[in-house]
Amino acid sequence: HDFVPKIPDETPTVEPTGSRMPSLAPLPPGPTKIPTEMPIGPPPPLDRSDDPTDYWFCGIGIDDTNQRCETHCPTASECPMGEICYFGTRCDVRTHAPTPPPTRRPTDSPTPFPTASPTASDAPSWSPTASS
Repeated sequence: HDFVPKIPDETPTVEPTGSRMPSLAPLPPGPTKIPTEMPIGPPPPLDRSDDPTDYWFCGIGIDDTNQRCETHCPTASECPMGEICYFGTRCDVRTHAPTPPPTRRPTDSPTPFPTASPTASDAPSWSPTASS
């Protein structure tokens, strides 16, 4: 048998047809029309942790520790050779990022997020061919 296309009986309409009624709620907003620097906004700031060990991190000096926030040392024995565990750093184990220093007086507007976007070195790498 040869395929014979069926010709529609009616011409297309401009308006949608059918018994489906429009929803009463608006649709969620669509994609942004102009690209932004960040796909999502920064998370809300965390409240200060009640656990002081959340701020214990290793480094070769307090400035190095506060900048890197790399190795958490909750028992003060996790630091690699040549580093020591600093207590009360600006690092927070919940984010592994520096927390902003306290201000002398309250701010009237939100403070800016520390970085515009993650750097390539901070991005996790994954390969579909990697085996575990």
